[in-house]
Amino acid sequence: MKKVLTFGLLVLVGLWVTGVVFFGRTASSKVDDQIAEINTVLLEQTLPVSLNKHSYDSGFFSSQSRIQLNIDRENREALVVDVDLDIYHGPIMLTPDGLKLGAYYIAFTPDMSFLVDENKEAKEFLDSFGERRPLSGHFLLGLWGGQDIGLELAPFTFSNDGHSVSLENGVISTFSSDEDFSRLKSTVKFGALSFEDKNEALTVDIAPSTLTTDITEFYAGSMLTGELEYTLDNVITRSKGSESRIEGITLRSDNDKNDAGLYGNAHFIVKSIASDDENLKAMFSKPLNFRFDISYEGLNEQATREFSVINQTLNHQMYVALLSNKGVSSLEALNEQNFDTYMLAMAALVEQGLKFDYGFTLGKGDASAGVDIAFEWVDAEGLMAKKTFRQLLTACQVDLKASVDKAFFADTNLKDMAQIPVVSGYAVVTEQGIESHADFNRGELLLNGNPVPYLEQMGAALDTELPWAK
Repeated sequence: MKKVLTFGLLVLVGLWVTGVVFFGRTASSKVDDQIAEINTVLLEQTLPVSLNKHSYDSGFFSSQSRIQLNIDRENREALVVDVDLDIYHGPIMLTPDGLKLGAYYIAFTPDMSFLVDENKEAKEFLDSFGERRPLSGHFLLGLWGGQDIGLELAPFTFSNDGHSVSLENGVISTFSSDEDFSRLKSTVKFGALSFEDKNEALTVDIAPSTLTTDITEFYAGSMLTGELEYTLDNVITRSKGSESRIEGITLRSDNDKNDAGLYGNAHFIVKSIASDDENLKAMFSKPLNFRFDISYEGLNEQATREFSVINQTLNHQMYVALLSNKGVSSLEALNEQNFDTYMLAMAALVEQGLKFDYGFTLGKGDASAGVDIAFEWVDAEGLMAKKTFRQLLTACQVDLKASVDKAFFADTNLKDMAQIPVVSGYAVVTEQGIESHADFNRGELLLNGNPVPYLEQMGAALDTELPWAK
């Protein structure tokens, strides 16, 4: 039995050594391949950025390398950022972050001293990190595809001319994806952030917060299906003797698809908004709460993919324009050139079955005020088939409801102002408070049940050609 165990142990050790030798020999070429692949993408996107390998020192268990990020700038010397790499050879690696299983584990640290060359005041900011590395990260390449990426911004406290900013515990982020980046999971933890302006007697304290994503289908920089959630406990602002608090902040989005297309919903919630400022207390004596909701369904998946590609392309072109140092003129030219393309792609999203609903509610205790708008495209032909504004109006339905409870403004100096929509005829008084209901159905508009002859007022504008009809 001992011989069998000994033999098995020798086999495992032999496989591990073989793996270390294999991955060690291929590590340098892997770095070259990754640099070449990134440079190809940068070139395709016409970004004035490139990478090159400056040095490489090979070892048995690990290797060290330095790569350079080069940013070309018109009429100025190129900006060079050095990045140091510690490359651990798989399949089993003992790294500063613990034992790892994979092909390679690469710890990278950019040299931030280039900031000092660009701006002498940046030295004081870099000094605020003390002995800590301002920015660092890692990359783990799995044995069977997939990759994990980590990025960390170190804690710091920086003061200058009566202003100060402090980040506790830094920012720690982890990302994992498949080989094609079609799926993505991530967690980003933000430490407590504080600002102070002694000149204005102002402080802002933002509690630690967390952003998590589980994207099951990631395409052209957009989430087609998946989940996203951001949570923040509170934001406290103090200014000249008064304090304001925003508590219980949550942002969540859920997206999926079925036979009818893409669908999803998102909500933004603030559990409490309170202040001891006299002006705000005169309007609202009790803490407020806020909720904003969006939902959609029937969104054509193929049209959404095409729109995502165009949107990603425009974003890249905007980055290029900003890096080119041509200023606003470059961005204006970009907008003029691509506006039509962007609008056409957006119009192609609207077809039969598309529903979009959004609304918000501002609450105070049991009372509330809110607005809800529901849109549906009901015509068999999509928006792109419509040539005039008149045709567009007869192809959709919109339902708008707004309401304010009596108790919402009861103890405020706004209760008289709330009567203005009633006097103007836009709202009616109900048992609960004030309500307005606009129902738009294929060109016909009812306001609180009464027809509104808006078509006569629009006149010739109804037959104006839509941009894609020209």
